[in-house]
Parts: sequence; C-alpha cells; structure tokens
Amino acid sequence: AASPRRAGVLPPPAPSERGRRRRPPVAQFCGGPAPAPPAMAPPEDGPLAAGEVVEVVHLPAMRGVVGKLTGMNGTNWVLEVEGGEEKLVSADNLQRLSKRSSQPASASLAAPVSYSLVGTWDDWQPAAMSWNAGLQCFESRLVLGDGGCESFKILLEGDWDRCIYPDCKDATPWRKHEILGPDEGGLDEEWTVGIDSRDNAAEGTCYRVRLFVFPDGQPKRVSWEAIAEDDQGSAPQPEQQAAEVEGSAAPLAAATVPKKLPQWQRWATGGGQRTGKGEEEGDTAAVLARERAARDRLAQRFEAAAQIVQPAIRDTDDYGNREDLRTVAQREAENRRGLVLENRERYRMSVRENTGVSDAQHVRRQAASAGMCVECGESTTNMMGSILCCETCWADWAEFRQKGWDATVVCEGVAAGRRAERLGGGGALSR
Repeated sequence: AASPRRAGVLPPPAPSERGRRRRPPVAQFCGGPAPAPPAMAPPEDGPLAAGEVVEVVHLPAMRGVVGKLTGMNGTNWVLEVEGGEEKLVSADNLQRLSKRSSQPASASLAAPVSYSLVGTWDDWQPAAMSWNAGLQCFESRLVLGDGGCESFKILLEGDWDRCIYPDCKDATPWRKHEILGPDEGGLDEEWTVGIDSRDNAAEGTCYRVRLFVFPDGQPKRVSWEAIAEDDQGSAPQPEQQAAEVEGSAAPLAAATVPKKLPQWQRWATGGGQRTGKGEEEGDTAAVLARERAARDRLAQRFEAAAQIVQPAIRDTDDYGNREDLRTVAQREAENRRGLVLENRERYRMSVRENTGVSDAQHVRRQAASAGMCVECGESTTNMMGSILCCETCWADWAEFRQKGWDATVVCEGVAAGRRAERLGGGGALSR
C-alpha cells in the first residue's frame, strides 16, 4: 500500500539546513551586483495611486473627463484635469487608464461617423471636422470675428435634421449642460466661444473645437482651447478627410496627430511629445479671408432683403403709390370681414347652446349677489337656469310655458322670441 505521504495526504518534509544546497549569487557569474527586479506596474484592479492617469465614470456632469491624480483630500482624490483645474472625485467614480488603453486599437483608428461644424463665422456653412484617433474626438478650427464671440452647432453626417446641440443658449465647457440630438436642432441652443471670461477671447483668436465621442460615435462632450495661429496640428490630411466623408477607414499614416500633445496624454506617455508636423491645409490668413468673405455675403443678403421688404407707410411726406395704399386698405377690409364672420358664428353657437336646454330643465335658484333682470332690468337675485330673472318675469315666463311656448325653437339662427322682437320693431309682423 502507498504511504500517506506519497498519496498526497501529508505535505513533503521540509529540507534541513545541512541538506539544503545554496545557489551562488548572480554577482559571482556577472562580475557585479545583481540587477534589481523590474518595477511592476500597479494591477488594473488594484488601488489607485498618485500620478496615475484616470477617467471619470458614472458622473453625468464629468463623464469622460481625463486627468491625473495628485493626492488625497479626505476620502476623495484630487484630480488635475486639462488646463490645471483641480476637482475632488470619489474613487468609485474613477477608472484607471493604462498606457495600453491610451493607445486605441486599430479598429478605433477609423472614424465611427462623420461630423461637421456650422457657426456664425461663415454664415452657418457646414465644414467637415477631422478625426483624431489618438484622442477619440473630432476637431475643427475657428477664428473669432469682430465681436469676439462665435456660436456653433454640430451636424451628424452633415445633415441639418441630425443636429447636435446643448440644452441651453450660449453653452460653454465652464457651465454645466447636457448634449441633445441628433434631431432638428432646437432654436437658439448653441455653444458660444468667447462669452465666458475664462476663454480669454479677443478678435482674431484661433480656437480648436473638439467633440469627444463614445466608441459608437455618440457625442460625449464638447470643449475648445485657444491655439497659436501657426498651429495646424488639427488640420486633416486630404486623404483622411475624403475617407471620413465617405465613411471609410482612414489609414494610420493619414491619422491626424496634434503638434503638441494635450497634457493628459503627455502624462500617459511619460511626458514625451510626438515630433513632426502634418501637412498644412491652409494658414491663418486664408482662414481669416474665408470668414471675412462669409460676413460680406451675409451683409449683402441683409441689404437685398431690406430692398425687397419695403414698409407700407414711409417715414416721409410722400406716402408712396396710391396702388400700395389701396392694397393695404383692401387687406384691412378683408381682415374686418373675417372678424365679423367669426363673431357672428360665435354668437350663433352661443344662441344654440343657451336655447338648446328644455324649459323643464331650468332650475330656479338664488344668486350670491344681486344683478339686473334680463327681461325688465330690475335688480334681483332670482336666477332661472344661468340667467337673472326677477319674480315678476319668472311668473310671466311660467305662464307662457303653460300655454305651450317653447324657447328652444331657433329661426334662422336666432331664438324665436328674439326674431319676433326684430320683426315687431321693423313693422314686418305680417310676414
């Protein structure tokens, strides 16, 4: 029979110090001190540590915000986001971003959808936004005009019926808001660059607008930052722009990389920066020229509209053509006729409602306050149905009903009694 130790019931005996063979140190073979073991990165599911790059989750107001942990404040982490601003976030709402996750897979190099930027600087002409695979966002440039403010919306696939817009007017990244759409786009709900003092806006300032999206292409958040006039990092390559418009996958060589990486990506990559420049789509002077031409076109449209729509009465002694005055008078007469017909129909309907109730259904009751009798004008609180009727007139009315009078009879849209009054007053009772 097998012994208990061989059967695995008992653990093997521990070797004695005398019988244990010691391995020679590594330095004996290498001629130097043994190398230190490589530092292990914190596990993906381990506790967070200062210096790590994380993403905010499960918070609608900050969903998708990426930053660097700088330390603890009580039970919350201090998160430094892009721009140097610090926020307190619970550890339950933070998700670690590893270097592997900061570099998207090859499948995410292709733009999931296409977006276009439309705004006040070029008379709301759609301009395709470039896809930034490294940041998983769409980018575009704009230059502030004369007023130092520009407003914009975003179109999905360049379609005005699939507009992306905020839930308030003059939305900014500095003020809490929700992203709506895609739908018809609302009315005045739009993002506005330069309305907040933290934008440091001025005429001619160039901004890069970014639309961050989820993997399925749905909008996540909108942000912008001031850039140098010669910063063309966000300009798309011609091949990539064509691929995005057609919905095809852009090759890696055509992917746009900003000349200067954002702060959070420099953290994730150890502080290094990418070298090299993308091909320039056009310099700032060309952008300014296009925007100036768009404003000129808009001014010409306003002037043309002012020439077409002339006031009916001019602010001079010359009231214009008699034909114009005649046309205005005819329109006013038609409006009055329409109002008369409408009032007449309303009166007939009220007569039908008031006379459509059988006399037997009229209930006698007392009003809360005195009023004038509809028949003789005397003050009374006695009511017959919904009208004031004094005691004398009520008795006369009851006598008429006993003789067979029916007030519900309507002749030519008028109660029979009212029509009799008209005929009697006009001397036409013989009819």
